[in-house]
Amino acid sequence: MVEGFQRIVGDRPAYLLATIQKSNKILWAEYGELLAVTRRGIAQVDKMMSKTVQPSDLLIVSPGGYPNDESLYTAQRALELSKNALKPGGKILFLAECRNGIGPPSARENFYDLLARPLPEVFRILHEKYILYSHKAYKFARLIEQCSFLGMTSSLEKSVIENIHLQWVDDPVQWLNAELRENPQLTINLVNDGNKIALHARTGGAF
Repeated sequence: MVEGFQRIVGDRPAYLLATIQKSNKILWAEYGELLAVTRRGIAQVDKMMSKTVQPSDLLIVSPGGYPNDESLYTAQRALELSKNALKPGGKILFLAECRNGIGPPSARENFYDLLARPLPEVFRILHEKYILYSHKAYKFARLIEQCSFLGMTSSLEKSVIENIHLQWVDDPVQWLNAELRENPQLTINLVNDGNKIALHARTGGAF
């Protein structure tokens, strides 16, 4: 955004009033020279919206409700930001309503339809040529490949979820109870507001 703004203003001085907000509350605000304030704002976001955690066997992720999970395309961000909280080969339970479906029509072809292909084919296509919106398909496919289970509870149809290599979880509480019966020592990281916080692994575990 800064680069685009600078192309418009050229060498003329530019100033910015930047804010960081959460739950309709202003957490930080600063006014000043465009680039300097932007850099300080990014540093504040990293400080406020990131956390280092011990990777767990199971990661339960919610983007934080509407509008952060308004579509699968939007909700996927929560997985990308929280994936480092999972041990390699662990399991993920993804809770996202997706009331608006997959996402905008312009994104569906190069996101959902691409991800529905066999995973090796997804990687091959994207290594050959970058296609707009396809980065989300690549990141999703990479995560699916690197965890042992990625289940989802959603308003999306079961077939829509299973078509992109995810597992349908009809009752998350029942599913979690079964996992705990199988492994009472199961470690769990539970993430709400997943679209707004980046997690880092304390000791390895990053993909």
